[in-house]
Amino acid sequence: MPALEFELHPKVLGPTITTGTSEIDVGGTGVTLPAPFDGCIAGVKVQAQRCGVATAAESDTAVIRLKSSMMSQLAPFEILAQPANSGIGADIAPYKEKAPIIPVNCPCQKGDLLQITAAELTACTVHLYVTVTVYYAEVALAPQYHSQIGTQTATTTAAGESAANSIIIGAGHSWIKRIYALVVDTTQATGKGIAGKLRIQSSQFVKGGDVEIAMEGVLGILAGAAGQGCTRLTEEPEVNIGISGQTYLYGYFNLALAITTAGKWNYQVMYV
Repeated sequence: MPALEFELHPKVLGPTITTGTSEIDVGGTGVTLPAPFDGCIAGVKVQAQRCGVATAAESDTAVIRLKSSMMSQLAPFEILAQPANSGIGADIAPYKEKAPIIPVNCPCQKGDLLQITAAELTACTVHLYVTVTVYYAEVALAPQYHSQIGTQTATTTAAGESAANSIIIGAGHSWIKRIYALVVDTTQATGKGIAGKLRIQSSQFVKGGDVEIAMEGVLGILAGAAGQGCTRLTEEPEVNIGISGQTYLYGYFNLALAITTAGKWNYQVMYV
């Protein structure tokens, strides 16, 4: 975030343990904006970690949703959490990346209630501790961001592209400003990693042409070995892609090298 010349107050919700693919409230049923903050929700930071020793070779992934019946501009705001990585055995420490601060800039008033939920994208045997830090600003900030994720989708096993993973952006928005993506393993049957790129196409791109992003891959580790499959969120925070009208995005994960068992992948777009 840029250098600030106004008050920015963080408030932490959680940690809360996920239970599977059903949404649960993080840090209770909601947080009320304290006085005297008639300003905005400036941003959020999401941290996720395993809440126990991994018993299966799998990566936990989660979506965080910000909702409010009092803030009409906050259509559920969806965020991909940093994956909590695979590994079997008590001697394996989790590999973690620093969580990015996601800008929101949603106008709000003191007394507004903000609900934050979390859900695993793929059900895992060992769940996640999820902690969300909300940053309140005393002034309105611009532009206001909106954010959506796709559907957790399987990769191919042969080199090539996955099935389409679609996101629909309603009319009234002009620019895609940030893109996040992840690919994770579901098992570790062989020592083969997952490597590839994200391709997004849309006939509503103003300048035309596909958008391609190099993905952070997964390290291949044999099942039961003293190691872990490492993966992290791919960040492209500096894109500026013009869109026109209601926009249909079609994302594809292009697998570079064949693998034995398909992984899972997803992406998040932020727009104004």
